Amino acid sequence: MHKTAIILSPRRNQAREKYDPKQLETLIDCPPIMGNSENIVRTKQQILYASQASLPIFICGETGTEKRAVAQAIHKNRCFTVGRFVCVPEQIAGFDEFQFLFSESIKKAENGTLFLAEVDKLSDKNKDYLTYIFSNREIYNQLAKANTQLIISSEHLLTEHKHFLSKTFSSHAPFLELSLDPLRERAQDIPQYIDYFMEKFGCGNPAKITPSAKERLCQLSWPENVNQLQRVMVFLVSSCTYQISEEDIVNLGIPESIKARPDLIDALLTKDLDVYRHIHLGLYKALEYLSRHFLDDVSLHDLSNACYTSPSHLSFLFREHLNRPFKSILVQLRMQHAKELIANCPTIKITDVCLQSGFGDLSHFEKMFKRHFGSTPRKFRESQRQAHAKMIS
Repeated sequence: MHKTAIILSPRRNQAREKYDPKQLETLIDCPPIMGNSENIVRTKQQILYASQASLPIFICGETGTEKRAVAQAIHKNRCFTVGRFVCVPEQIAGFDEFQFLFSESIKKAENGTLFLAEVDKLSDKNKDYLTYIFSNREIYNQLAKANTQLIISSEHLLTEHKHFLSKTFSSHAPFLELSLDPLRERAQDIPQYIDYFMEKFGCGNPAKITPSAKERLCQLSWPENVNQLQRVMVFLVSSCTYQISEEDIVNLGIPESIKARPDLIDALLTKDLDVYRHIHLGLYKALEYLSRHFLDDVSLHDLSNACYTSPSHLSFLFREHLNRPFKSILVQLRMQHAKELIANCPTIKITDVCLQSGFGDLSHFEKMFKRHFGSTPRKFRESQRQAHAKMIS
């Protein structure tokens, strides 16, 4: 990774042809974009689109994901740019320094790309400055006149209401948003990275890696994503002269990724949601809220307010990460709660079960109960009464 405050990449003064997604790996500086997961395939397609469109680009993803590589790929594939790739890093804390560097970077990025890195890590003063800048239409006109591509990276989606640029930026210009999944959610991409780093840092004679060691690397959680994988591979290649074994991987001390999460409904009912903490911060907060309020008159809008995101985006997160819509999860929670009420107290009235489970319509409740459990609540209650009678006798 580059350490300088402004990254300037010389460019050939000629148009560039369109590239097939499979060719992108040869165009991108380290760490590259590699793999064939659904997320990476979609990202490569979006890179090709972004390189042809004159839209501000917003790239989000956890620390250590390939956000900078995506920005560089968009820059290198633009067929109508001959300028530099200029980066304004997030480490600049001083307000005057940041303001000066931002102004100078706009000038240096003429006919090229202005990349604002990790803007959500900026100081509050610098965030306020960017909010002011992007609230003014003049900045967009200035960038357009200079033929400058604006790319911003962040850990959080711009469409999340809690993002400091969400209202300011989205209300002034159309934009394209790219989202990179964490490495732990696309383990199928890890073997290509391992082979790449082995070759890159092997100095022409890399150590061999056993299949079990490679498999173990694919099972790790990688909290710092590709950046961490790169550091680990440099360490392994430099310290293991002949062969990297599974024992070498175990000795790294990196926790394994959670292979199988417990059933979502059980986790919500018991409020034991730790294993879902890393799927997506907004979705995790929504699940926490749902686990406490599923018996209330709760809606997707209520959950979106609790996790500071839009209802439409939250709906997408439910389907993307949990493979089921919010309403389906809500009904399953209430059905399981109703079943437990009857099992724990077989003398309870069905109307009371209906109301205590969050349903207002008895007929609808009975239909849903039969659909989920194969019998009406009254028949299930009768079976529980008989079971209790046998236990007593």
